[in-house]
Amino acid sequence: MFALDYFCRLLAVKNKWLFFKHNVFDLLAILPTSILLGLLGLAGIHVGHTMKLVQFVRMVGILGKINRIMKTHDVIYLTYASVSVLVVTASFYSIVEKISLKQSLWWAIVTSSTVGYGDVSPTTNTGKLLSTFLMIVGIGFVGALTSTLASFFTARKINVRRVNEELGAELTQLKKLYEQELITEEEYDAKKKQLLNIK
Repeated sequence: MFALDYFCRLLAVKNKWLFFKHNVFDLLAILPTSILLGLLGLAGIHVGHTMKLVQFVRMVGILGKINRIMKTHDVIYLTYASVSVLVVTASFYSIVEKISLKQSLWWAIVTSSTVGYGDVSPTTNTGKLLSTFLMIVGIGFVGALTSTLASFFTARKINVRRVNEELGAELTQLKKLYEQELITEEEYDAKKKQLLNIK
């Protein structure tokens, strides 16, 4: 699946070197394990370790794709803001409620996602105030993240439809020119290949 995606994108771009440079992790994710380990000088590694390495490399490839999506649609800023609010609120909660940072981070995640297991509950008024704040902000961040992701997929679908419509109109116009004998068959074929990005 990753290999097919990688090579389709590689064939579609004009600047292959730039594509390769920006998609190194994707390439690493699709290389067979034996080649990857040989390149890294790790050919004698145990199979169990190999599988862990493969999982890691594939995860890096997936993270690369996620990072591109996040940068393109401001999801990264929303993620940073969400994590910052969680960590800062959890830190204050840890101090106010006199619990470990680990427990307060758990509380922050459960509270902001509005799951509310109740295994860590505030006992002080300040803790209750922090809980209320985090519930409201958590709903806001979850809603913003959901709408950002939805707009990403909608925009992508609209963009593909627009490009297809423009291409169809250009091909129709080109065919009319050919049928009216305003261009030669060679010009028609060359322009059609150019529009369809066929080599």
